Amino acid sequence: MTRGSVPDKNDRRSWRSILAGVLVGATTAAIPAGVGHGVARPRADAAAPAAVVLTGTSFPANFGIDVASDPVGLQAALWSPIIGFDDKLAPYGALAARVPTLANGDARVIGGGLRVTVHLKPALRWSDGSPLTANDVLFGLKLNLDPAIGNSFGLDEIAHIAAPDAHTVVLTFGDTYGAYLAYAMPPALPRAYFQRKYRNADIHALALAYRSDPYDSPSDVFSGPYRVASVAPGQRLTLDPNPSYTAPSGAVGSGSQPELRYVVLSEDESALARDLRSSQAGVDVALGLSPATLPELSGLAGGLRARVLPSLSVEHLELNMATPALRDIHVRQALQYAIDKRAFVRALFPAAVGASAPVATSLIPAVSPYHDSSIPVSFYDPARARALLSAAGYVTTPNGSGRRLTLTLVTIRDLTRQREADLLTKSLAAVGVRVVERLTSPSPSDQGGFYAPYDRGGVLATRNFDLALFDLRLGPDPATAASLFDPARIPDAISRGILRRNYTGINVDELAMLPEAAQASLDMPSRRLGYAKLQHKVNELLPYIVLYDRPQIVVVDGHVHNVAPAPQDGGALWNSWQYTRS
Repeated sequence: MTRGSVPDKNDRRSWRSILAGVLVGATTAAIPAGVGHGVARPRADAAAPAAVVLTGTSFPANFGIDVASDPVGLQAALWSPIIGFDDKLAPYGALAARVPTLANGDARVIGGGLRVTVHLKPALRWSDGSPLTANDVLFGLKLNLDPAIGNSFGLDEIAHIAAPDAHTVVLTFGDTYGAYLAYAMPPALPRAYFQRKYRNADIHALALAYRSDPYDSPSDVFSGPYRVASVAPGQRLTLDPNPSYTAPSGAVGSGSQPELRYVVLSEDESALARDLRSSQAGVDVALGLSPATLPELSGLAGGLRARVLPSLSVEHLELNMATPALRDIHVRQALQYAIDKRAFVRALFPAAVGASAPVATSLIPAVSPYHDSSIPVSFYDPARARALLSAAGYVTTPNGSGRRLTLTLVTIRDLTRQREADLLTKSLAAVGVRVVERLTSPSPSDQGGFYAPYDRGGVLATRNFDLALFDLRLGPDPATAASLFDPARIPDAISRGILRRNYTGINVDELAMLPEAAQASLDMPSRRLGYAKLQHKVNELLPYIVLYDRPQIVVVDGHVHNVAPAPQDGGALWNSWQYTRS
């Protein structure tokens, strides 16, 4: 089996036989000999609480922070940021002793720029017990800015970084940068461990080695509430508590929180939903489920209950400006007029949810404090769509003769996206547009996968689509919108960063400048006004057609406590240090 793959049906049957013993409280030593990397770390606490078992349909290819896609957010249990965001999108100090703000004097405007002083908690330690210091933050910044990693967004706003002592980091920005808490707090990475593991001190060599390392060995070093105990790639991950962890409250971890076990029961969402109805499932938390599974998530086994929560995610279509027809604003307008978004949501969601599932009105979802609630749902007007298409020279009837607009719609291979693609194909066919659907793998490790990198022929990275259907995630601060419209962030053969996301290829100066202007403000009212202008301009130019605010669906057993999913990526595990099981 290759790394990151999901077991085939025969493998999965044998895997289910393992689950019968593993999921009811067996120790990490229950992994079959030869499976996973390294030696499984046994728990030292004989009276450790029962494990919390999590499941989803995907398995990360890498557990190093910021170097691989992590759809279910497992990295949040392994790594602590300097500043985190909770389930109300409020910032809190994770590695930092407090949140640096203008009010407490840790953030100051000096000479037109911004200086932020971060005070780290005292006595922070890595999971191997070694000190976590300000120098590890400086190292994390250098590594992320290296071209081999290329995570420059936000971090490239930092003009200078200094560590006057082991517990203090001073960040100096050339200009004011309002999103400094969300995107300009460098990740702490264990410099001494990296140099030992990769046998090199050169930053670029370390970045190359780290990028290609699955970073899933029990000997690997982490800063979060958990560490890797064992792994069977593509199937199962066991995390045990990090006894050196310092929680946001300041309490040092005792190792008494439950072990976390993540298993892939099925890569198919419908099959996973059916598994959750079985009393033999042995699962406590299910993550990463899509709206299409909701009808199957009633009558779940035992104490499992599905929770439908808001997320910072907007389902949308991206329109590729490399497609000649889509460079015409009137054609883009026609496509939007052809879609009845309210009917689309009603058809997609079960009745119990459909009434409350919000139709999207902008690229910033309603749960965000930066959403402009004054923007209405776009008009559904198929007659107007036909008129615009006809004026552009296209046939607008199913059997008419002449030039027909044909577009390829690409999305990932899952039940929700298949249903959405079918609904959109039908809507556009009604105004004469022929849509060719193409479904691809969501795995970033698969050749030609939707989210695969450029060198693997990724659909988004190579912009190999006319219409791309997926969810847009902007994070707790919408400053990441700058990566969507900046012409310098159009993906190309040498791009490596995870925030090079101008997949539409749009190149309009005003659109590129609006998020930059908004993020330059430090006060909330000015930032809201700036992002309101951005939302209106995107709706005017239509590089995107927004569809609905995509909910976060989490299934939780009633015996697991303190699961408080946050709207951002990795939301369910942001506070995993608080998990308990009764």
